[in-house]
Amino acid sequence: MAGPKTYWVYIMANTKRGVMYVGVTSKLMARVWQHRNGALDGFTNRYGCKRLVWFEGFGEPHLAISHEKKLKRWRQEWKFALIERENPEWRDLWEALAGPDRVVLTDEMLRSLAVEDEAMNGFST
Repeated sequence: MAGPKTYWVYIMANTKRGVMYVGVTSKLMARVWQHRNGALDGFTNRYGCKRLVWFEGFGEPHLAISHEKKLKRWRQEWKFALIERENPEWRDLWEALAGPDRVVLTDEMLRSLAVEDEAMNGFST
């Protein structure tokens, strides 16, 4: 039996104090892999936000979605301060998350992620 599910709010960036993207997902490693590898059209691909610089887990989807929406309304400097409190050098946290060998995702895993995140993004807060 699987343990409780974690819902993640995360920030991707292109450089230190550069362009940032705030997102929410139930599968953090898979979602970050997609951003890093250009598998998603849109903002992160357009602006090169490939570095995972901050993330926080929640036990309930409505809490994660609410926090994501709150962070998206924050001023840029507030987000910088949030990141720098835990990651002052804006290190890419991907390797710490995925391990030195990185994570390999199959097409089936990516399809599963897309379906699950579509359902989560439709969740109302």
